[in-house]
Amino acid sequence: MSKFQNSMLKFVNSKYGDNDTYDMDDIRIIASDSVIKNNKMQYLLFDFEQEVSPGKYERIFKAVKMIKIERIPKKELTLSNFLNMHAGVITGWNMNQINYLQIVANVTKPYKKGLIFAYGVQGVSNSSIDEAKKEADRQLAGLEKGITGTFKTLEYTDLDAEDARWIFHKMNEMKNMLVVRGIPEPKIVQGRANTTIFTSADQKDAEEQSEEFLLGMDEYEYLFVVCATTVAPEVLHRWTEAALKEQTYWASLKNGTKSMTFGVSVPMVYGSNLGASEGWNNGQSQTFGQNYSTSQTHTVGTSESFSEGTSQSFTSGQSFGNNQGLSSNQSFGESLGRGTSLSNSNSIGHTSSLSEGTTQGTSSSTSQGVNDSTSTSTSHTTGTSNSLSNSSSVSQSTSNSESWGESHGTSMGYGTSTGTSSTTGGSNNWSNGKNNGWSAGVNMGSSQSHTTNHSTSKGLNVSGSGGGGLNLGVVDFNSSTSIGGSWTKTDGWSDGQTSSVGANVGQSSGSSSSTGGGTSWSNGTSNSISTSQGVSEGISHSTGIGSTYGTSTGVTSSTGTSESNSTGTGTSHGTSSSISQGISSSTNSSLSQGTSLSSGTSSGTSASYGQSSNASLGSSLGTSQGWSQSASYGATQGHSLGTSESFSQGTSQGVSTSQGTSSGTSGSISRGLSGSMGLGPSLSFGKTFQWEDREATHLVDLLQYSLQRFISAKNNSGMWFTDCYIVTENQEASSAATTLAMSSWHSSNAMISPLQVYEPSPLEREYLLKHMSVFSPSTKKEGIPGQFESYKYSTLLLSNELAAMTHPPRVNVGGILATVDDPMVLPIPSNRQNGEIFMGYVANAEKYSRQTGYNSGFKYCIYEKELHHAYFSGASRSGKTVAALRAVSETYNNVRRGESKKKLRFVIMDPKKDWRALAKVVPPGHFRFYSLADPRFHPIRMNLMKIPKGVYAERYVSTLKEIFVRSFGLGDRGFNILGQAMMDVYRTAGVFEEDVRLNIKDKITGKYPATERSKHVTLEDVAKRLHEIQESGGVRGEKQDAIQRILDRMYDFESDESITKEIFCNRGDEGMGIDDLLGNDDVIVLESYGMNMMISSFVFGLLTSSIYQYAVANGGFVSDEDDDKFETIIVLEEANQVLIGEDRDNLGGPNPFETILDQSAGYGLFIWSITQKIADMPSSILANCAIKVIGRQDRPDDIELSVVQIGKEGKIQDRQWKEWFPDMPQGWFIIKSTRNRDFKMNAPIHVLVEYLDAEPPQNKELDQILRMSSLKSLKT
Repeated sequence: MSKFQNSMLKFVNSKYGDNDTYDMDDIRIIASDSVIKNNKMQYLLFDFEQEVSPGKYERIFKAVKMIKIERIPKKELTLSNFLNMHAGVITGWNMNQINYLQIVANVTKPYKKGLIFAYGVQGVSNSSIDEAKKEADRQLAGLEKGITGTFKTLEYTDLDAEDARWIFHKMNEMKNMLVVRGIPEPKIVQGRANTTIFTSADQKDAEEQSEEFLLGMDEYEYLFVVCATTVAPEVLHRWTEAALKEQTYWASLKNGTKSMTFGVSVPMVYGSNLGASEGWNNGQSQTFGQNYSTSQTHTVGTSESFSEGTSQSFTSGQSFGNNQGLSSNQSFGESLGRGTSLSNSNSIGHTSSLSEGTTQGTSSSTSQGVNDSTSTSTSHTTGTSNSLSNSSSVSQSTSNSESWGESHGTSMGYGTSTGTSSTTGGSNNWSNGKNNGWSAGVNMGSSQSHTTNHSTSKGLNVSGSGGGGLNLGVVDFNSSTSIGGSWTKTDGWSDGQTSSVGANVGQSSGSSSSTGGGTSWSNGTSNSISTSQGVSEGISHSTGIGSTYGTSTGVTSSTGTSESNSTGTGTSHGTSSSISQGISSSTNSSLSQGTSLSSGTSSGTSASYGQSSNASLGSSLGTSQGWSQSASYGATQGHSLGTSESFSQGTSQGVSTSQGTSSGTSGSISRGLSGSMGLGPSLSFGKTFQWEDREATHLVDLLQYSLQRFISAKNNSGMWFTDCYIVTENQEASSAATTLAMSSWHSSNAMISPLQVYEPSPLEREYLLKHMSVFSPSTKKEGIPGQFESYKYSTLLLSNELAAMTHPPRVNVGGILATVDDPMVLPIPSNRQNGEIFMGYVANAEKYSRQTGYNSGFKYCIYEKELHHAYFSGASRSGKTVAALRAVSETYNNVRRGESKKKLRFVIMDPKKDWRALAKVVPPGHFRFYSLADPRFHPIRMNLMKIPKGVYAERYVSTLKEIFVRSFGLGDRGFNILGQAMMDVYRTAGVFEEDVRLNIKDKITGKYPATERSKHVTLEDVAKRLHEIQESGGVRGEKQDAIQRILDRMYDFESDESITKEIFCNRGDEGMGIDDLLGNDDVIVLESYGMNMMISSFVFGLLTSSIYQYAVANGGFVSDEDDDKFETIIVLEEANQVLIGEDRDNLGGPNPFETILDQSAGYGLFIWSITQKIADMPSSILANCAIKVIGRQDRPDDIELSVVQIGKEGKIQDRQWKEWFPDMPQGWFIIKSTRNRDFKMNAPIHVLVEYLDAEPPQNKELDQILRMSSLKSLKT
């Protein structure tokens, strides 16, 4: 045995463990630290020394950065090329020379936090920690972009400081450790099957990878650490060259041929010839040689030959000879032969010969030979048979019976039963008895049943019985006498379902006595549930004599569930006798059919037939010297006829290399007659055979496998030094981890480095934990030094193999979200960045970034020319008010209208105290605030009965009463009664006088008569007028009730203790009107926080309608010439209450606000509605809104309408939008602006609304702002 083989055997038989030595000082940790910012780990820093040669250490500075996965894109869970995608990411990391780190941790203590799945990088420097941090930053940027480019919406964040502390605490605390090494197998199939109703058939091969490990270890605390360092390209090149040379060497020893020949010749010549040969040959060789020859030849001849056959041969040998001679001969020969042969030869030999002499003579010879061949064949047969059998049984029975009886009873019940039972049994019984009784009753009922029975039975039964009994519902007394015998055997199954309704009322009495005996056996299971209910009552009397003959065939099984509940009382009396006799016969027949398949291998013989004749005359003189080694392979078949004459002389020298493999079978028998100048008999024997070295063949296969991996790595796939460790809390968890690791990553195709999970010894574990604490792989080697050695804990993995252990987990466990629907994709425009109204940034639903999330970086702005009616819709806390605040702030501060560049005026109706935040963003002097419900903090003093300037009195009264009735839900009757009372009050004040009611401005005084007259009446006067009508005595019945309902709603406007009266019922100049409220280009906030909802709806509705009427009466708000006219935007918070109120279709006719939205834009008045319930908004109002801002929706009706509002169909192809609207995050909105000629500008866009950097101020702060604003106004 060679030295190498001895070393190899020693290596194979060696064991790992405490026998190995471990240098505990090969790493010296100097310092470690962490950098935390905003509770996120920025860096983990290490300063240590590592031994590079005995006694020589190298200073290393290391910075570690990590990110933690939070969400896996749902749409990518079922991709069959998921691992290929991740392998591409890892290949990119390899090309970028990233030192990869992965930590998977499961946190269950002190509380269950779930899975931490973190990717990281290691920046390493020999000079400073700052350089290591810069390198870590560079690598992390490459790692992140690789993930984002492939898994575009995979969400991740910085590792929490708490997570980092837990990980490194557990690394030092856990003492159970496993080392995972070897090549894993990536499963290039779907990792998760789609579980929806649309699951396709091609998902049946879905198979998980790392998910098996993660789910199996979910209940344990553990750490799974992977460190991977790239293999440099020049190292891969050297390894490839070495593998090629090694493979060439072992391939040259793999196989060859051996040949032996022996011959005896006794010629009648002067001379003798004796030869022997020996040689060897291999199947693959390298040949180097030199050859020098000088020859001179002159040949004239004619030859004709015919051959047919196939030949494969391999010849390899070495020969050396020196031959000099002169010969002259003439020969003629003819041969004819036929035969069959099978041969396999191998020869090793060396031949040396020397001859000298002259021969002349004539010879004739005849030869005949026979070759026997042996053929060996192996066959394997696989058979599949199908059988069909039919069985039938026939039984016959005859019975005679006679019975009579009468019953009376009542019972109630209802039943439904399903069940499953299977019974096999037999019995032998005998009995004798007597039974006498009577019964009377009426039975009523109905039943439904469905039963399928198959049974086989044999039996004989003879019986007779009589008896009687008494049933009182609680206690039963019976006596009977019966004589009988039976033998029964039954096998069967039954499937049945029965429902019944019935009732029985009856009475029965009787006595019974019986004796009997028997044996029985039974095996069966039964489970039944039945419920029954019904009513039946009746009296019956029956007498019958009958005989029965029957035949049955089948197999029976029964499945059922039954539960019964029944109550009743009854008496019965009856006598019956029966005799039964059965004959059973059974016939079975079967049919069997089979199919078989066989395969085999055999070797046979070959045959050839040949005929040749030749004649030649020539002479030659030459010398040659050289050595050669060659290999050839060929197959020939042909016919040739020709004459040649040649002369050649030359010298050649060269070097050649050849490699080849051949095997073949050939055979021939020849017989002929030849004549020459000599005569003599000859006899020869030969044997040739091939050999193969199986050990060398196996080594060549292993080297070929390694070579292919090196070539793949060189072709930009990349290769990694990979170290994997699992640290667990106890031995049970280690056992589970071992099983799950093999299940998840074991490869059946790894010819070298198969996957192995083993537990190191205590000393070895201490050594590895020290290395793992600084994420520095051990460089300890194993094997035969200088010949066959490798790193003990590292495995060389290709990028796709590393992907099997590091791919994002397609599993839904605590800590990682994998089933959350992905955001819907909408366009990302770049031409909306220069508008005046900045709303936020366009969302890119196809790309996630740790720094910016889904923010695309493109601004979304609404252009001034697009201004129109708008609505902001979203469920509670969706951010709709924030979006509206942003729109109002941007519009007021940035939009200028017309040639005079006027600002817009805003009137905001706020029931929630959110809009006071505008006090911080509106320029001083232009923000006005009024409280509608708090008389102690900047209350407004209004008179809601005061008719705005220029508005017709009749129109205002009509609007006033309609909005009141709609807000309080008073219906048509209330509409008429309230209108009459208001008309009376206004008429008393002189508002409807001929020169007053049209409210035309007086040219002398500049006042409006209807406005001046109406400022002296309030809603308190309307309530008093209603009391007068009620107390007049002529009101009764429904009108009286209607008046009382109105008075109930108007109580707050007439009560002296009411805040509502104090604020809205102010007479004379003290009471502000709508025209007084508007003012100039200001932002006016009317806050109604704390006000009754119906009163708030009435007030806001009246203000909205009054502003519209004021605009119509005064020629609109659009004018460059009039300095006191400003386009106005009314903002309605909780718009449903304002636009609909409590009216539920009780009041006929169109909603007045529909008219306002339809016509007000032409007067420079726009309505911006904010609503939670978009589906409750009148459709005509939504149709008039050109700007739609839609956030999260929760109600089904709101979802349906929102899908349609953004231009989607809402059916199957858009069904995902219905799933997306309830999941939209706070601050995400879909904005659609449609006042554009370019259809691309009208497309809906996902926008991340930018929050207004202004919190609503408290009363004290707001009061200071308002005082400063007043001072500013006084100065101007």
